Amino acid sequence: MTIKQLYRKVKVMNEESLIKQALSETQDELADVNRDRMLDGVKANGVEMPPYSLRSVNEFGKIPGPIRLLDTGAFQQNIKVNIQGDIVITESLDSKNDLLVNNYGEEIFGTFGQYKAKYIDIDLRPVFHRLITKATGLKFR
Repeated sequence: MTIKQLYRKVKVMNEESLIKQALSETQDELADVNRDRMLDGVKANGVEMPPYSLRSVNEFGKIPGPIRLLDTGAFQQNIKVNIQGDIVITESLDSKNDLLVNNYGEEIFGTFGQYKAKYIDIDLRPVFHRLITKATGLKFR
């Protein structure tokens, strides 16, 4: 491929569309990153969840430390990510979704810091690179 041919391919490449497609293809992985963060007891804004009460620890066997939003596992198993235009919507399809959002805030969903970096490096970037390669012929190492 000549430089001129490459230039034409890059010029007509729709970056926004490629980004949306890469996000769409990695929705399940983004949901997994949300679960990992929840299991660490951290909200998406980096603030640690409040600690389990003594009653929760003593009567229900919760591990002392921040709340992890894990009782039966249904809430976390039902976390879904949906891409709508420029917006990433994360929620659980479990019946406890609204209750937990009301109790702990919208920040129970989303990513930040190390979680976001992990998602970008391991999941999103390889898909984005593949899509760019497909559109332009450029290859990444």
